[in-house]
Amino acid sequence: MGDQANGWNLTEAEWDNLVKRAGSTLDILEDGAYVRLAKTSEEGGAELRFYASSLNRPDGWRYGFPESLPRVARPLASIGRAWRDPGTGFVEFEVKIEAAAQSLVADYEGGAGDFDDFTIEAEVERALKGTPADRDWLVREFDRLTK
Repeated sequence: MGDQANGWNLTEAEWDNLVKRAGSTLDILEDGAYVRLAKTSEEGGAELRFYASSLNRPDGWRYGFPESLPRVARPLASIGRAWRDPGTGFVEFEVKIEAAAQSLVADYEGGAGDFDDFTIEAEVERALKGTPADRDWLVREFDRLTK
């Protein structure tokens, strides 16, 4: 599906087919990773949001699973999203780890660490961006979805 040499370059029809498949079942990845459809903020297009659970999570994951989805029994953590740029056809990825930011803020509020307000804000921004392992997980789960 599409050209993967420098990422995924999908036609509009390929993307639409992928979105349709992702929306066809609650557990399309079948192993503790979940994907849900959402609207992008840009142009109202579709995006795919990826969630990890204790059964399938990025390497080195050290956070809880503070989120839930309708009709999913196990707790989850949002890892990020993927969307197709309509101008280029390339699939874009964004890692956003709310669980990491929540953990950092809880530690800060509990007195762990000697951060000032400026430092904690910078650390929260860094935590939200995740690690290379988080991005690798997001891209790998997207790749599995395309198969």
